[in-house]
Amino acid sequence: MSVLAEVLITLAVIVLVFAVTAVLIVRMLVKRMRRSRTLATEVLRTRAQLSTGPQRKVR
Repeated sequence: MSVLAEVLITLAVIVLVFAVTAVLIVRMLVKRMRRSRTLATEVLRTRAQLSTGPQRKVR
């Protein structure tokens, strides 16, 4: 195998590792945000303000 091929394979592996790491970090943050009661309340309040039709007050 040529040196160029080895360098390209190494770069591809590095990019793959960074991509997998980024996806795992984003998944962890999304799970943490979904479990947050304060954030869930704010999301519900925002959705209620943006929705149309009959509404009731959100605590």
